[in-house]
Amino acid sequence: MEHYSSQALILRVKDVGESDLLVLFFTADSGLRKGIAKGGRKSRKRFVNCLDHFCLSQLEYHRKKENQLFLLDSCKLIRAFEAVRTDYHLLALASYFAELAEALFPLHVEADQMF
Repeated sequence: MEHYSSQALILRVKDVGESDLLVLFFTADSGLRKGIAKGGRKSRKRFVNCLDHFCLSQLEYHRKKENQLFLLDSCKLIRAFEAVRTDYHLLALASYFAELAEALFPLHVEADQMF
């Protein structure tokens, strides 16, 4: 089982099932990654405010097998970038760049200069 800890920019969050979240995040050391936050919608300790769109967070995650999604263990908010979420034009621009990053960067390829 591989364990990781890195700073990540949260690009997209999608509800999965009753209480889980599918998270697309971009890390400096490992590039673009996808992971599941089990109980992420209901969690009051592990994922409080740090899995919102365009937040910079310190993530701890792991995966059991090479071809599986990552499982997020915990996260800590570093910076929320409130201005992006309150200004419509900045939000549209950030969303565009998030989609662009997803299209340009393959999963699990190091992209430290782009972070």
